[in-house]
Amino acid sequence: MFDIVNSRDFYQKLLEDFDEFMKDQASARLAINCAIMAHHMADWVWGDFLKKDGALKAKLDIKDKDDFMAWIDTQTVWYGLV
Repeated sequence: MFDIVNSRDFYQKLLEDFDEFMKDQASARLAINCAIMAHHMADWVWGDFLKKDGALKAKLDIKDKDDFMAWIDTQTVWYGLV
């Protein structure tokens, strides 16, 4: 139905939304849409491949989605702000 079927597609939409926001930084609509997309990127990564990739989970020292979300918080201060 839609052309966003995996985390890569979702990320591409996030980049497009961000580019639009950078052109019109006074737009609350674009800012909010970009923030929501950024926040949900982790859900797409987890659901698309990370939850099934035991080797990558071991490398990141995570066991479940809660661990993944905590790991994200150690990698950037921005996720919590979004």
